[in-house]
Amino acid sequence: MSKDFVQHLQAEISALEAELAEHPAFKKLEALKHSLALYHGEQAPSRVVMPGMPGSQPATQPPVRQRSRSSRSAIKERILKHVDGFFGDHDGPYTTGQIFDSVERAGLEVPGTNPRNNLSAMLSNSDDFVSTPDGWVRALSFSDSNNEDDAVGQVAEAPDVAPSGASNCEENSSRLQSLLG
Repeated sequence: MSKDFVQHLQAEISALEAELAEHPAFKKLEALKHSLALYHGEQAPSRVVMPGMPGSQPATQPPVRQRSRSSRSAIKERILKHVDGFFGDHDGPYTTGQIFDSVERAGLEVPGTNPRNNLSAMLSNSDDFVSTPDGWVRALSFSDSNNEDDAVGQVAEAPDVAPSGASNCEENSSRLQSLLG
């Protein structure tokens, strides 16, 4: 008899939950609980009900797989080490696509929903690589090539006064007058 009683209670609870799930006030209550859980940084319930949506049914969401900071750091370190090896003795440039293909062939998985963009972000946040219009290059070779060109980053000094003591503007004006006659 107790087994029948428990089954009867469970059936009644299920019927009541199904009836309440369609009620707008219950939908709003569930949405507010969900928002409150997110606000407090708690894991939100896996049931999401959007209020105001006609005929909306509770949807179950798969749990979000989160990695710890240390495991993400280890993954990033392995990927950057592979990319360093991929560059080898060459300084680049290599496109993100070429680097990404190499990472995949090595059996490494770049995490995230858009792995190519995440790889680009890893390279960008690394001190070892620099993005150029042609592709990624080693940071050291990039800074070395900029140091070789003396004109880069320097401002040319213009003379303040013409040798005759007149300003450049006056000198140019007098030359123009002499040419025009």
